[in-house]
Parts: sequence; structure tokens; C-alpha cells
Amino acid sequence: MAMPTILHLHYDVLARRGTAVKVIDDTLVVNILRTVLLVQKRQVFNVMLTRQQFVKQDYQQGLAGRLAEDYLEAEIRERVYKAG
Repeated sequence: MAMPTILHLHYDVLARRGTAVKVIDDTLVVNILRTVLLVQKRQVFNVMLTRQQFVKQDYQQGLAGRLAEDYLEAEIRERVYKAG
């Protein structure tokens, strides 16, 4: 992915409300911003993937070893004992 070496940030709309960022022809700033943006994008993607994996593993572990018959059998036993 090629990025231009010149970064122009002119936020005239923001300048009316507060401080504005004006960077013109600064290769160092372009490299820093490129690194920061790529790192943040990669970290966010990995965090979401990790959360999805965690939820999936937690859900699978919760269901492991439990059958529907186990719950149904316990519920029927309770009703029989209460009725008897």
C-alpha cells in the first residue's frame, strides 16, 4: 500500500470552532501517522477476534457434558417428589 509522502491536513471547519491541525509537506508526520493508524487497526481487529473466540469457547464449554435429558429428568423428579 503506497501512501503519498505529502500529507495535507486543513480543517477549516474545525478552525472556526477551536484549534486546527495544519501539517504541510512533513514526511516524518506521514510516517508516524501511517504507523499509528496501521497498529491501531491491527489491534482492534485482533481484540474483536479474541472476544469472538472467547465467547465461542465459553459457550462450547458451558454446553459440554450437559444433555437436554439431564435437565428434563431433574425437573420431572422434582415434580414427582412434590406431588407424592
